[in-house]
Amino acid sequence: MAPFSYGFYGRFGYAQAFDRLHLSWSAEHFPQGKRRGGTITRMAFDEAQALMDAVYERAPQMKRGGIERENWWWDYYFMMKTPHTQVVIYRDDDHETQGYVMYEFVGETFKIREWVTLTTDALLSTTRFIGSHAGAFSRFEYEAPVSDLNELPVLQLMPEPQYEARVVPYMQARIVNLPAFVQALDIMLPTEVVFNVTDETAPWNGGRFELRGGELTRVVQSEAPAITGSIPAFTQWLMGYRSLDNLLLTGDLTTADAKTFSLLQAQLPKQKPVLADYF
Repeated sequence: MAPFSYGFYGRFGYAQAFDRLHLSWSAEHFPQGKRRGGTITRMAFDEAQALMDAVYERAPQMKRGGIERENWWWDYYFMMKTPHTQVVIYRDDDHETQGYVMYEFVGETFKIREWVTLTTDALLSTTRFIGSHAGAFSRFEYEAPVSDLNELPVLQLMPEPQYEARVVPYMQARIVNLPAFVQALDIMLPTEVVFNVTDETAPWNGGRFELRGGELTRVVQSEAPAITGSIPAFTQWLMGYRSLDNLLLTGDLTTADAKTFSLLQAQLPKQKPVLADYF
């Protein structure tokens, strides 16, 4: 959900669940990377699309909320909206595609639109390719789909941490079928627990649920430890956007048995979800 107002959509059960990281370097501070094996090849977008899609599907960060991109979406999002997008593909010595960069030139800025690498050689080679443009551009910019600086390996390549970074709130999300969502998480606990969920917009999604053996089942009564909150709070917690401690501190979730639910927290995603596309 792309909100014009987070508060407005919050009334319908949506919660902030995605952020993005805006990075900017002056040209002299962008890391230079290293020459490695393999090849860097500029390609026309149509020629590169299938290769990029294969890398996108294998990239770990795109497994944390990223959508499955149909061919029309690649064309719309990266060509129709920004027709000046250019592409380079990195292939290893076995001619396997292991990374790509989509970029465009905006005045004196080298703007990285998407940058995905699967191996060290791909990272270092694409960094070297980008850095080779330092003589022609005064700044480099990258809007990363993650929000944690520690998730961007390019920053580890910098001899000096000279860059500007700001986290920008991005999209909202909503769980519409809580039992199905929890089952997909494959949570296994040594004891039963209860979710008391408020969902005024989707009544089938609210009420008292007992988690037993990885399955969430609606119940009338239960003596198991319970945690209580709204569907936006459960969405943020179960998707890994907010931690249990954070939501308990703000009062969005409440429980008399935080120790039991910390066992559940340990099985939830450790990194914040990623949404690389704009709807």
